[in-house]
Amino acid sequence: MGTLDRAATMVADLTAQGVQAVTDPAAAVPPCVLVPPPVRRYDIGCGYTIVWTLWALAPGAGDAETWAALDDLVDQVADLLPIDQARPARYQVSPDAQAVPAYAITYEEAS
Repeated sequence: MGTLDRAATMVADLTAQGVQAVTDPAAAVPPCVLVPPPVRRYDIGCGYTIVWTLWALAPGAGDAETWAALDDLVDQVADLLPIDQARPARYQVSPDAQAVPAYAITYEEAS
């Protein structure tokens, strides 16, 4: 399975749990989880480690309500995937859009 197929599976699994999830930044309308292409670390003999950075995105100015929405998204992702960490950040979905509050959620898996 290629990484695009794996990303589509993650999106389907998240969507089945009621989380809006997409692979296309142009379709990312917060609150949602964006699953962009991963890093491939060629560190194993017959494949590679896939390093995913999913983005939990929430609208708003970063107040307590936004924080709560991000917490919910991160918790829903953590219920489905063995995440390593979730780091507060901001994400700009397009060059003409303003960056939104986010969490960069990372985890790794072997290919």
